[in-house]
Amino acid sequence: MLYLDPHRIIENRIAESMGFDKYKMIIEHVRKVDVSADLDFQRTYNGFYRFRRNAEWRAAYYGLFEEIKNSSPTFEQIIRALYKILKLHFPVKCLLR
Repeated sequence: MLYLDPHRIIENRIAESMGFDKYKMIIEHVRKVDVSADLDFQRTYNGFYRFRRNAEWRAAYYGLFEEIKNSSPTFEQIIRALYKILKLHFPVKCLLR
């Protein structure tokens, strides 16, 4: 006889709808792969975080991500580095208020 556990079914559906499987993949792989080159990782990350940027921006982001993933930079340091890499001239102070 087949037994269906309604609590388990609901838990699985909620986890699936919230993208926990994608989040788990991101967390499990972020330190194991080169995030600047692993397109599967990037696709999953982009989907989970709803990342919608052009190819140049994504290349800069993932390159920086790979470079600093084992350190603890501040949000300001990350933004400043991205703006420097992309040669953008936007006042960073506006983002930090």
